[in-house]
Amino acid sequence: MVHLNPADTTRRNAINFGEDERRTGHDRRLDSRRGERTIEFEDGDYIFREQETGDSAFIVKSGRVEIVKSASSGEAVMASLKPGELFGEMALIDNQPRMASARAADGPVTLYVLSQTELDLQVDACPRFVQKLLKLLTSHARKAGDLTI
Repeated sequence: MVHLNPADTTRRNAINFGEDERRTGHDRRLDSRRGERTIEFEDGDYIFREQETGDSAFIVKSGRVEIVKSASSGEAVMASLKPGELFGEMALIDNQPRMASARAADGPVTLYVLSQTELDLQVDACPRFVQKLLKLLTSHARKAGDLTI
């Protein structure tokens, strides 16, 4: 898992909810004290579902998130994420549908939101080799994910 400090991954003066805020029924708020966009989910709420189009990645601020994948017997938990861990980035890197679902587990969850634009700014600042490497690793992870269930 990737551990990140949200201060290193977001441009504090470029965060807004705008048109990309589509989820309803969840408490969304802007932490104006620190200029960070956060979103909150209750225990069991899905953050996103397998096969959805992705427009944001997330960093766990508090709580626990389960990454789950559909299986013949229901859902299989692929990972359990704790504060500081990033998820949902693959759909932004390769513009493919989400390969798994993410849901709040064991109580409420607060997430930092990283938009496609914010991620693109970070990736664009990387050398071309690193950009191609990210796409290659994402491709390998998707193939491995298809084999695990």
